[in-house]
Amino acid sequence: MDSSRLQSILEDCVRRGNSAAALILGRAMCGIDTAFADSTNLAPKRNLRGGTALLLRAADAGMSDAWLLLHHVHADGQGSVANPQAARFFLEKAAGTGNVNAQRQLGALILKSAIDASEFELGMHWMSQASSQGDAIAKSLLRSFVLPVHGSDLEAERAINEVMRIDPWVAHKLRASRNFGLTKTEAMSVDLVSGIRSWGLVVSNDAADQRIRTRFSRTIPALETRYMEQLRESVDFIRMSSENGAIVNGERRQRPHTLRYVLERISVDESVFFAQVPTSKISSFRQGASWAHGVRSTLRSALVST
Repeated sequence: MDSSRLQSILEDCVRRGNSAAALILGRAMCGIDTAFADSTNLAPKRNLRGGTALLLRAADAGMSDAWLLLHHVHADGQGSVANPQAARFFLEKAAGTGNVNAQRQLGALILKSAIDASEFELGMHWMSQASSQGDAIAKSLLRSFVLPVHGSDLEAERAINEVMRIDPWVAHKLRASRNFGLTKTEAMSVDLVSGIRSWGLVVSNDAADQRIRTRFSRTIPALETRYMEQLRESVDFIRMSSENGAIVNGERRQRPHTLRYVLERISVDESVFFAQVPTSKISSFRQGASWAHGVRSTLRSALVST
């Protein structure tokens, strides 16, 4: 059928209140092909302003895909409606509707330019949302924030169960350290109660060393559901112990010595529980740009609309 005729039919559907027609015609007028036809087969001439108006109409009517299309149009620096602020707004709207592609893109955009803890946390939130829906690229990017530990999970779990009988506090710290790839200093100083998030854990460097003046928090996602379940169990234990007076300042100061004693007793290498990496590796997580450089190939894929 002639494209002008098809456009006329779609326009009539739009007038009758058909939001799906507004979505199809809007993207065609913006030059965005559909799965079943090229944009020129549905609208012979491109009209970005008219197309975005139709996409807005579709979005307001509940067509969530329209928000991501609006982001795409406004993010195009060559288009007549290019607007970075509007593009970010539309991407946030799309992510808020549960669009996994939008959640991944928004998380990637925030993380690549993050310069403080709050931005890292927001980016981690959206990337984790995409990962929870099975997005493979989001999962890959999240893994890049977790430092490696050695040994098998079975070996680690057996050791943790043994430590639980000796000192439950140390056992919970060891479990969190392995699950989230913490360094030894981070593991012994992290406040699990204040650091827990819906998507993982925040570790504050100033908590690790009181001499450090800069306030910076490392954000670490939970790569498996069971890691979050175990972290919640640890938080519950610490809260209960604190309320019962089982953890006091003197005991806290003894924890490093207790840790050494426990590890010697169970004869397990520290690398099973603590990440052992150069300082430069940890420093790469302090600036989004540094992290982005190390995962640039995957990041490019994350920012592509599908």
